[in-house]
Amino acid sequence: MGTLRRDERQALEEAAGWFVQLSQNKVSQTTIDEFFRWRAEPGHRAAYAEVQGRMSQVERLRNDPELVRMTEAVLRGPEQKTRRSILRWRGAPPMALAALSFAAVALIIVMATRGPAYSTDVGAQQVVRLEDGSVVRLNTDSKVRVRYGQHVRRLVLERGQAYFEVAHDGGRPFVVEAGDAQVRALGTKFDVQRTEGKTRVTLVEGRVEVARAGTPSAWTLKPNEQITLGEAAPRPGPADVPQATSWTIGRLRFLDTPLVKAVDEVNRYSRTKIVLDAGDVAQVRINGAFETGDTAAFVSAVTELFGLTAARTDDRIVLRADAAARGGKNSTPGSSQSEGLARLPG
Repeated sequence: MGTLRRDERQALEEAAGWFVQLSQNKVSQTTIDEFFRWRAEPGHRAAYAEVQGRMSQVERLRNDPELVRMTEAVLRGPEQKTRRSILRWRGAPPMALAALSFAAVALIIVMATRGPAYSTDVGAQQVVRLEDGSVVRLNTDSKVRVRYGQHVRRLVLERGQAYFEVAHDGGRPFVVEAGDAQVRALGTKFDVQRTEGKTRVTLVEGRVEVARAGTPSAWTLKPNEQITLGEAAPRPGPADVPQATSWTIGRLRFLDTPLVKAVDEVNRYSRTKIVLDAGDVAQVRINGAFETGDTAAFVSAVTELFGLTAARTDDRIVLRADAAARGGKNSTPGSSQSEGLARLPG
């Protein structure tokens, strides 16, 4: 079972309390407004959706003796915040108190069924083999939570990027949730990346359906296609699969990539961030390959190629260009540097 961080547990407790309040026959507009303000905070929307989604399980299990005992323990819990929450409900009608107990059971189930979680630090990667033989490769600064059930194999990519190699099981679809995106597959290989409010799905083998939660929108991807949800009008398009998945073999591959985008990608793998202050050079397109996390090699290559200077501090490297160097050596903004920055063996 995965371990809840303190902030995750607090968000779930608060979500259970809001669920109780919003389940009453009459709810004031003030309460609704306060709820929406609470839900706008980071992590709160997901916590509320999780509590809400588990309530169907609660109805079936609420009379289970072990769960009743656990619920009573929660309501007697030592945490001051929990006791204050109970006191606020002392004057509530019996139905409200029953709902509070109901929500407490829901919270227990939520915590008990969250499943194992796997995460990586900045610059690290991890390979996880799941119980059905499926394999998940986690990229830098990523986290995935596994929720396997009898009828569906569900995983939640909470942040970062992961590559999924799915073992076929016709009776249990394999579903990856990432923000508003839901990716459904039976047996396939695909990459999912969450970044800046967007979710990009790249299909390598097989076939997947990508849907947007809460809407009828859905797209079917074929091999070598990708789609990015979070854009104004998402639609499947051709993908450079070797480039999109090069991180799985420890490389960053840039092909006609704007320098500023390459810097963003390199920064994902290091706590020492590159800051690009190079004017038009930022948009020059480059080609090359680097080992993930090898910030020094990247900085060395771009400074030499584009006549940049590197000013280093403890946590960042600022790349600058003077007026004569802007645009690189015999380059113009938007052009492609065909020689490449670095070549790795193989």
